[in-house]
Amino acid sequence: MLFKSNQFLLTILAVFLSFQVFAVKSLTPKTNVTHYNHLFEVNQQWEKYADFAPIESITFDSDEDRIQSHINLVINYLVEHTSSDLTASQKDNRIHLLQELAEYADAKTFPKNTVYQHRQPCFVDENETHCAVGYLMAVSGHNTLVATIRSEYNYAYLKDIKTDGVSKWADEFGFTLAELMWIQPTYYPTNHYDPLGEGTNGIVRIMERAYGADFVFAGDFTELDGLPCLNIGVYEDETLTCLGGGIAGTVNAVYSKLGDYYVFGALINDGVTYPMATFIDETWTYTSIPTREGAISTAGFHGPYGYQIELALSHPAIAGQEIWFLNDAGEWIKKAAIDGTIYDIASSGYGHVYVGNFSSSITVTEDGGYDLNLAKNILIRKRHYEEWSVINQPVSDTIKCVKEVGSTLYFGGSASTDTESDICLSRYNLGTISPLQLFSHFASPSYVSINDIAYTYDSKIILAGDFVTDGEFGTYGRYLAYYHLIYDHLEAIARLNKSTACVYWNSSGLFIGGEFTANQTGETLNHLAIQREIVGDPESINEVQLEVFPNPFVNSVQVKGISGIKTYTLMNQLGQIVKQGEVENQSIQELADLPKGHYILILKTETKEWQVKLIK
Repeated sequence: MLFKSNQFLLTILAVFLSFQVFAVKSLTPKTNVTHYNHLFEVNQQWEKYADFAPIESITFDSDEDRIQSHINLVINYLVEHTSSDLTASQKDNRIHLLQELAEYADAKTFPKNTVYQHRQPCFVDENETHCAVGYLMAVSGHNTLVATIRSEYNYAYLKDIKTDGVSKWADEFGFTLAELMWIQPTYYPTNHYDPLGEGTNGIVRIMERAYGADFVFAGDFTELDGLPCLNIGVYEDETLTCLGGGIAGTVNAVYSKLGDYYVFGALINDGVTYPMATFIDETWTYTSIPTREGAISTAGFHGPYGYQIELALSHPAIAGQEIWFLNDAGEWIKKAAIDGTIYDIASSGYGHVYVGNFSSSITVTEDGGYDLNLAKNILIRKRHYEEWSVINQPVSDTIKCVKEVGSTLYFGGSASTDTESDICLSRYNLGTISPLQLFSHFASPSYVSINDIAYTYDSKIILAGDFVTDGEFGTYGRYLAYYHLIYDHLEAIARLNKSTACVYWNSSGLFIGGEFTANQTGETLNHLAIQREIVGDPESINEVQLEVFPNPFVNSVQVKGISGIKTYTLMNQLGQIVKQGEVENQSIQELADLPKGHYILILKTETKEWQVKLIK
């Protein structure tokens, strides 16, 4: 008997833990689990009403279908459990609003959560779409109450809304606050990824800005958008196109200049390996380095002043690597030798920056030659390209990528349970390296790698790689994350089935490439995807050339391009109202007291609303 009791308790505990896992990790609509688990995902108040949830397993086509099911089940319960203590007026009001709520659920038009990166309530979104409770208040004629809640607690749970009048309204219409808390849904973040055409049939490793197109990309594939293509293509006007039929071998770096493409790697043509090739006037041309025939390049970039190209070269005749430049006279010149491997080269205000895995001395071959001792994975050819220098401070054992944001360099690297350094992300500014994210900050069990970094002209950089995040704000995700430059924390923005290798951002959206073939909702992505960022009403925004400046701001901001602006609201990243008032002379003043951070500015005329991201 004791054994059976213990077994029963273990079973109950297992069920309870399964509920908790789904609550933290987020349950996709298409997952085949019990109806209760799906309902609990939408609103954790279901824990109090578990006996009234259907017991069968179920899947949903979308989160909207799941929210609709939640609302309808709550309606059924509330109709059957109307208190006999209510007055006739309260009963009539209650039944009428529950009928209205049923019609609301059938329409399946719910708010968008554009602030949080995890499920969160939203009382009224930027498109004037009300949540279930907000809708009930609005159709009952209490729009002023709705507007007040929106201005004070728009992204709050009902239990945390302290606006005067909520309890009075609930009593008048025959509801308890507990019932309204149960009605109120939460909503997915708007980080939804769509495939780019049919994608590729193999990993995409590189994305770079392209002249005359959105970007050029490369990897290991033989098909692009369902057609034959070898390893390289471009994306332009929402169309995937193979670049000249493709290129054989391994591509390690690409850059575009005035419509021409420069490709670096182990590139094969007629059985011969080359470190570089160009695609100019629809023709591939292959280049070798004198005395280094058969070499490969692990990184390449446009040359500094007086030079056209630079690359990091590996060859059987040398230990480690050499850095070679092609000058304007068409001559290849060896500039330096390192004991290690370079994985990325970037231009910055400090000069050209080389990163990878090297820790021994570097020999500079120009100007008679000299040595730089004990470099640790970062080499800089200084501004004006007159002098080489090293940064001998703790960084990742292997640095995969470097990105400049303002006057700061960010380095993404790898770490594991076996590496000497546990640094995955670091920052260089004013001569000092600062570790930002360590191996222990991730939920990955044994290995973390940041493979690429993009900047969105916001207060965040985007990290692509091989990692699992379980952030301090409850954000769980895989292989893609924001790092907040001001708040110093990670925030997951995707749940992919495999890792990302590259990321690129422009005004069209956030593009990602990698090993992944699907996202959390089971949609096929095939190694290429886009997250389209839509803030506010896109049709309204396109009607004008809206400008809000300066951004970042200090004391005030100016607004141009919209006539008739009446009011503004400034929200912080937590969805709290920090400033609001009237816009006078196209200017918003007295912002000096706000702390540094990420804000959303809401501008309103009598008929429309716009939202703009700002930082201070």
